[in-house]
Amino acid sequence: MVDVITQYFDLIGALLIEDFISQLLWCVTQENEQLARSGVNCFENLVISNGPKLDDVTWSRICCCINDIFMLTLPNDLLTWNPNVAAQTEEMKDTQRLFNCMLVQCIVQLELIHTIDNIVFFPSTTRKEDADLLATAKSIPLNPRDFEENSVDQGMYQYVSTTHLLLMVKYLAKSHHFARQFNTNAVQRNVLWKAGFRGSVRPNLLKQETQSLACALRILFRLYDDETRRDEWSDVTDKLTELGREALEYYVTLETESHRDAWSPLMLLFLSRVTHLSDDKFKTHISRWHQLLCELVSFELKPELRSLLRKIFLRVGQVFNILAP
Repeated sequence: MVDVITQYFDLIGALLIEDFISQLLWCVTQENEQLARSGVNCFENLVISNGPKLDDVTWSRICCCINDIFMLTLPNDLLTWNPNVAAQTEEMKDTQRLFNCMLVQCIVQLELIHTIDNIVFFPSTTRKEDADLLATAKSIPLNPRDFEENSVDQGMYQYVSTTHLLLMVKYLAKSHHFARQFNTNAVQRNVLWKAGFRGSVRPNLLKQETQSLACALRILFRLYDDETRRDEWSDVTDKLTELGREALEYYVTLETESHRDAWSPLMLLFLSRVTHLSDDKFKTHISRWHQLLCELVSFELKPELRSLLRKIFLRVGQVFNILAP
Protein backbone atom coordinates (compact mmCIF):
# COMPACT_ATOMS: atom_id res chain seq x y z
CA MET A 1 0.00 0.00 0.00
CA VAL A 2 2.85 2.42 0.79
CA ASP A 3 4.43 1.64 -2.59
CA VAL A 4 1.13 2.17 -4.43
CA ILE A 5 0.35 5.45 -2.70
CA THR A 6 3.90 6.67 -3.31
CA GLN A 7 3.90 5.73 -6.99
CA TYR A 8 0.57 7.40 -7.65
CA PHE A 9 0.72 10.06 -4.96
CA ASP A 10 -0.14 12.94 -7.29
CA LEU A 11 -3.36 11.17 -8.29
CA ILE A 12 -4.54 9.42 -5.13
CA GLY A 13 -2.37 10.69 -2.30
CA ALA A 14 -4.69 13.40 -1.10
CA LEU A 15 -7.64 11.00 -1.22
CA LEU A 16 -6.08 8.05 0.60
CA ILE A 17 -3.41 9.29 2.97
CA GLU A 18 -5.79 10.26 5.78
CA ASP A 19 -7.53 6.87 5.84
CA PHE A 20 -4.27 5.00 5.38
CA ILE A 21 -2.69 6.75 8.36
CA SER A 22 -5.73 5.74 10.41
CA GLN A 23 -5.22 2.11 9.38
CA LEU A 24 -1.55 2.26 10.35
CA LEU A 25 -2.54 3.73 13.71
CA TRP A 26 -4.86 0.76 14.24
CA CYS A 27 -2.01 -1.65 13.45
CA VAL A 28 0.34 0.06 15.89
CA THR A 29 -2.11 -0.16 18.79
CA GLN A 30 -2.63 -3.91 18.53
CA GLU A 31 -1.04 -6.34 20.98
CA ASN A 32 0.87 -8.16 18.23
CA GLU A 33 4.53 -7.10 18.15
CA GLN A 34 5.10 -7.84 14.47
CA LEU A 35 1.96 -5.98 13.43
CA ALA A 36 2.84 -3.01 15.62
CA ARG A 37 6.40 -2.83 14.28
CA SER A 38 5.11 -3.09 10.71
CA GLY A 39 2.66 -0.27 11.33
CA VAL A 40 5.39 2.07 12.60
CA ASN A 41 7.78 1.11 9.79
CA CYS A 42 5.14 1.67 7.12
CA PHE A 43 4.30 5.03 8.65
CA GLU A 44 7.97 6.00 8.47
CA ASN A 45 8.31 4.85 4.86
CA LEU A 46 5.14 6.69 3.87
CA VAL A 47 6.38 9.98 5.28
CA ILE A 48 9.97 9.69 4.04
CA SER A 49 8.85 8.66 0.54
CA ASN A 50 6.31 11.47 0.18
CA GLY A 51 7.47 14.18 2.58
CA PRO A 52 8.43 16.77 -0.08
CA LYS A 53 4.91 16.53 -1.51
CA LEU A 54 3.04 16.96 1.77
CA ASP A 55 1.32 20.25 2.52
CA ASP A 56 1.09 21.92 5.92
CA VAL A 57 -2.29 20.36 6.67
CA THR A 58 -0.97 16.85 6.02
CA TRP A 59 2.10 17.51 8.19
CA SER A 60 -0.31 18.50 10.94
CA ARG A 61 -2.02 15.13 10.50
CA ILE A 62 1.36 13.41 10.62
CA CYS A 63 2.13 15.15 13.93
CA CYS A 64 -1.29 14.20 15.32
CA CYS A 65 -0.64 10.59 14.39
CA ILE A 66 2.74 10.66 16.12
CA ASN A 67 1.11 12.05 19.24
CA ASP A 68 -1.67 9.47 19.06
CA ILE A 69 0.82 6.62 18.81
CA PHE A 70 2.87 7.94 21.72
CA MET A 71 -0.15 8.43 23.96
CA LEU A 72 -1.97 5.20 23.03
CA THR A 73 1.14 3.07 23.56
CA LEU A 74 2.41 4.59 26.80
CA PRO A 75 2.73 1.51 29.06
CA ASN A 76 1.03 3.18 32.01
CA ASP A 77 0.45 -0.17 33.71
CA LEU A 78 4.20 -0.41 34.27
CA LEU A 79 3.82 2.25 36.95
CA THR A 80 0.77 0.79 38.68
CA TRP A 81 0.76 -3.02 38.30
CA ASN A 82 0.48 -4.73 41.66
CA PRO A 83 0.67 -8.52 42.12
CA ASN A 84 -1.75 -8.46 45.05
CA VAL A 85 -4.40 -6.67 43.04
CA ALA A 86 -3.67 -8.88 40.03
CA ALA A 87 -4.15 -12.01 42.13
CA GLN A 88 -7.61 -10.84 43.13
CA THR A 89 -8.76 -9.71 39.69
CA GLU A 90 -6.87 -11.74 37.05
CA GLU A 91 -5.97 -15.24 36.15
CA MET A 92 -2.32 -15.98 35.34
CA LYS A 93 -2.96 -15.96 31.61
CA ASP A 94 -4.45 -12.46 31.91
CA THR A 95 -1.33 -11.27 33.71
CA GLN A 96 0.90 -12.71 31.00
CA ARG A 97 -1.25 -11.06 28.36
CA LEU A 98 -0.91 -7.72 30.16
CA PHE A 99 2.85 -8.18 30.39
CA ASN A 100 2.99 -8.94 26.67
CA CYS A 101 0.89 -5.88 25.92
CA MET A 102 3.18 -3.66 28.00
CA LEU A 103 6.24 -5.11 26.28
CA VAL A 104 4.79 -4.35 22.83
CA GLN A 105 4.00 -0.81 23.99
CA CYS A 106 7.61 -0.33 25.13
CA ILE A 107 8.83 -1.55 21.75
CA VAL A 108 6.51 0.82 19.87
CA GLN A 109 7.67 3.79 21.96
CA LEU A 110 11.28 3.10 21.01
CA GLU A 111 10.42 2.39 17.37
CA LEU A 112 8.55 5.69 17.11
CA ILE A 113 11.50 7.62 18.55
CA HIS A 114 13.70 6.09 15.84
CA THR A 115 11.02 6.90 13.26
CA ILE A 116 10.98 10.59 14.17
CA ASP A 117 14.76 10.70 14.00
CA ASN A 118 14.75 8.95 10.62
CA ILE A 119 12.03 11.21 9.24
CA VAL A 120 13.68 14.45 10.30
CA PHE A 121 17.33 13.56 9.71
CA PHE A 122 17.24 10.52 7.38
CA PRO A 123 18.14 6.94 8.40
CA SER A 124 21.81 6.42 9.29
CA THR A 125 22.55 10.15 9.68
CA THR A 126 22.31 10.04 13.46
CA ARG A 127 24.46 6.92 13.76
CA LYS A 128 27.17 8.56 11.66
CA GLU A 129 26.99 11.75 13.70
CA ASP A 130 27.32 9.84 16.97
CA ALA A 131 30.35 8.00 15.64
CA ASP A 132 31.94 11.24 14.42
CA LEU A 133 31.32 12.97 17.76
CA LEU A 134 32.95 10.13 19.65
CA ALA A 135 35.94 10.05 17.31
CA THR A 136 36.58 13.79 17.44
CA ALA A 137 35.54 14.70 21.00
CA LYS A 138 39.13 15.07 22.15
CA SER A 139 40.23 17.16 19.19
CA ILE A 140 37.31 19.51 18.46
CA PRO A 141 38.70 23.03 17.84
CA LEU A 142 37.78 25.61 20.45
CA ASN A 143 36.72 28.07 17.77
CA PRO A 144 33.01 27.36 17.11
CA ARG A 145 33.35 28.46 13.48
CA ASP A 146 35.64 25.49 12.88
CA PHE A 147 32.59 23.30 13.29
CA GLU A 148 30.92 22.62 9.96
CA GLU A 149 27.34 21.44 9.85
CA ASN A 150 26.28 19.00 7.20
CA SER A 151 25.23 21.41 4.46
CA VAL A 152 22.70 19.05 2.91
CA ASP A 153 19.62 17.90 4.80
CA GLN A 154 18.83 14.44 3.50
CA GLY A 155 15.80 13.98 5.73
CA MET A 156 12.49 15.80 5.81
CA TYR A 157 13.76 18.62 8.05
CA GLN A 158 13.64 21.20 5.27
CA TYR A 159 10.01 20.36 4.47
CA VAL A 160 8.67 20.53 8.03
CA SER A 161 7.68 23.81 9.66
CA THR A 162 9.23 24.91 12.93
CA THR A 163 5.82 24.60 14.57
CA HIS A 164 5.57 20.95 13.61
CA LEU A 165 9.18 20.21 14.59
CA LEU A 166 8.57 21.72 18.02
CA LEU A 167 5.49 19.54 18.36
CA MET A 168 7.69 16.51 17.73
CA VAL A 169 10.07 17.79 20.42
CA LYS A 170 7.11 18.06 22.78
CA TYR A 171 6.05 14.46 22.14
CA LEU A 172 9.61 13.18 22.52
CA ALA A 173 9.89 15.02 25.84
CA LYS A 174 6.71 13.32 27.08
CA SER A 175 8.13 9.92 26.20
CA HIS A 176 11.38 10.83 27.95
CA HIS A 177 9.59 11.94 31.12
CA PHE A 178 7.57 8.73 31.27
CA ALA A 179 10.67 6.56 30.89
CA ARG A 180 12.50 8.62 33.50
CA GLN A 181 9.60 8.23 35.93
CA PHE A 182 9.72 4.47 35.54
CA ASN A 183 13.51 4.17 35.70
CA THR A 184 13.65 6.05 39.01
CA ASN A 185 10.94 3.87 40.58
CA ALA A 186 13.13 1.09 41.96
CA VAL A 187 10.32 -0.42 44.02
CA GLN A 188 7.97 -0.87 41.08
CA ARG A 189 10.75 -2.21 38.87
CA ASN A 190 11.55 -4.83 41.51
CA VAL A 191 7.88 -5.80 41.72
CA LEU A 192 7.75 -6.40 37.97
CA TRP A 193 11.10 -8.20 37.99
CA LYS A 194 9.98 -10.64 40.67
CA ALA A 195 6.76 -11.24 38.75
CA GLY A 196 8.74 -12.30 35.67
CA PHE A 197 8.26 -9.25 33.47
CA ARG A 198 10.97 -8.98 30.81
CA GLY A 199 13.14 -11.89 31.78
CA SER A 200 15.89 -12.27 34.36
CA VAL A 201 16.98 -8.63 34.74
CA ARG A 202 15.25 -5.67 36.34
CA PRO A 203 13.16 -3.99 33.64
CA ASN A 204 14.18 -0.51 32.56
CA LEU A 205 13.42 2.00 29.83
CA LEU A 206 16.95 3.40 29.50
CA LYS A 207 16.94 3.46 25.70
CA GLN A 208 13.60 5.25 25.65
CA GLU A 209 14.82 7.68 28.32
CA THR A 210 18.03 8.63 26.52
CA GLN A 211 17.16 8.32 22.83
CA SER A 212 13.95 10.34 23.08
CA LEU A 213 15.81 13.25 24.69
CA ALA A 214 18.72 12.93 22.26
CA CYS A 215 16.37 13.19 19.29
CA ALA A 216 14.62 16.21 20.81
CA LEU A 217 17.96 17.95 21.39
CA ARG A 218 19.13 17.20 17.84
CA ILE A 219 16.01 18.87 16.46
CA LEU A 220 16.39 21.92 18.72
CA PHE A 221 20.10 22.41 17.96
CA ARG A 222 19.43 22.00 14.22
CA LEU A 223 16.69 24.65 14.37
CA TYR A 224 18.96 26.90 16.38
CA ASP A 225 21.63 26.72 13.69
CA ASP A 226 19.21 27.40 10.83
CA GLU A 227 19.45 31.04 9.73
CA THR A 228 16.28 30.70 7.64
CA ARG A 229 14.32 30.16 10.88
CA ARG A 230 15.83 33.07 12.78
CA ASP A 231 12.39 34.63 13.37
CA GLU A 232 11.39 31.53 15.38
CA TRP A 233 14.56 31.22 17.44
CA SER A 234 12.94 32.64 20.58
CA ASP A 235 10.69 29.58 20.92
CA VAL A 236 13.63 27.30 20.19
CA THR A 237 15.77 29.10 22.78
CA ASP A 238 13.19 28.64 25.52
CA LYS A 239 12.73 24.94 24.81
CA LEU A 240 16.46 24.28 24.49
CA THR A 241 17.15 26.04 27.78
CA GLU A 242 14.44 24.03 29.51
CA LEU A 243 15.45 20.61 28.17
CA GLY A 244 19.15 21.30 28.68
CA ARG A 245 18.54 22.24 32.30
CA GLU A 246 16.36 19.17 32.85
CA ALA A 247 19.00 16.89 31.35
CA LEU A 248 21.79 18.26 33.53
CA GLU A 249 19.67 18.31 36.69
CA TYR A 250 18.73 14.68 36.16
CA TYR A 251 22.21 13.51 35.17
CA VAL A 252 23.82 14.82 38.36
CA THR A 253 21.32 12.80 40.43
CA LEU A 254 22.07 9.45 38.77
CA GLU A 255 23.30 7.01 41.39
CA THR A 256 24.68 4.10 39.39
CA GLU A 257 27.57 3.91 36.98
CA SER A 258 25.51 1.85 34.54
CA HIS A 259 22.85 4.55 34.39
CA ARG A 260 25.46 7.25 33.77
CA ASP A 261 27.06 5.06 31.09
CA ALA A 262 23.71 4.84 29.32
CA TRP A 263 23.65 8.64 29.27
CA SER A 264 27.18 9.01 27.85
CA PRO A 265 26.17 9.29 24.15
CA LEU A 266 23.49 11.82 25.07
CA MET A 267 25.92 13.90 27.14
CA LEU A 268 28.48 13.68 24.34
CA LEU A 269 25.91 15.11 21.92
CA PHE A 270 24.78 17.82 24.31
CA LEU A 271 28.22 19.02 25.39
CA SER A 272 29.50 18.97 21.80
CA ARG A 273 26.62 21.12 20.61
CA VAL A 274 27.06 23.54 23.50
CA THR A 275 30.75 23.87 22.62
CA HIS A 276 29.86 24.90 19.08
CA LEU A 277 27.22 27.50 19.79
CA SER A 278 28.00 31.00 18.55
CA ASP A 279 29.31 33.43 21.17
CA ASP A 280 25.96 35.17 21.66
CA LYS A 281 24.04 31.91 21.99
CA PHE A 282 26.73 30.44 24.21
CA LYS A 283 26.42 33.40 26.58
CA THR A 284 22.66 33.10 26.68
CA HIS A 285 22.64 29.44 27.66
CA ILE A 286 25.79 28.91 29.63
CA SER A 287 24.70 31.40 32.29
CA ARG A 288 21.70 29.14 32.95
CA TRP A 289 23.59 25.86 32.82
CA HIS A 290 26.93 26.85 34.35
CA GLN A 291 26.27 25.74 37.93
CA LEU A 292 25.01 22.34 36.79
CA LEU A 293 27.99 21.92 34.47
CA CYS A 294 30.26 22.64 37.43
CA GLU A 295 28.59 19.77 39.29
CA LEU A 296 29.79 17.38 36.58
CA VAL A 297 33.37 17.89 37.72
CA SER A 298 32.68 15.74 40.78
CA PHE A 299 31.81 12.71 38.63
CA GLU A 300 34.07 10.05 37.12
CA LEU A 301 33.38 11.10 33.55
CA LYS A 302 34.61 9.35 30.44
CA PRO A 303 37.72 11.02 28.91
CA GLU A 304 35.79 12.41 25.93
CA LEU A 305 33.23 14.05 28.22
CA ARG A 306 35.96 15.53 30.43
CA SER A 307 37.62 16.94 27.34
CA LEU A 308 34.42 18.61 26.20
CA LEU A 309 33.70 19.97 29.67
CA ARG A 310 37.19 21.48 29.76
CA LYS A 311 36.59 23.17 26.39
CA ILE A 312 33.29 24.60 27.65
CA PHE A 313 34.94 26.15 30.71
CA LEU A 314 37.77 27.55 28.57
CA ARG A 315 35.13 29.00 26.27
CA VAL A 316 33.45 30.65 29.27
CA GLY A 317 36.72 32.46 29.95
CA GLN A 318 36.89 33.66 26.36
CA VAL A 319 33.36 34.89 25.82
CA PHE A 320 33.12 36.62 29.20
CA ASN A 321 36.64 38.13 28.90
CA ILE A 322 37.93 36.69 32.16
CA LEU A 323 41.13 35.16 30.78
CA ALA A 324 44.41 36.94 31.28
CA PRO A 325 45.77 38.46 28.02
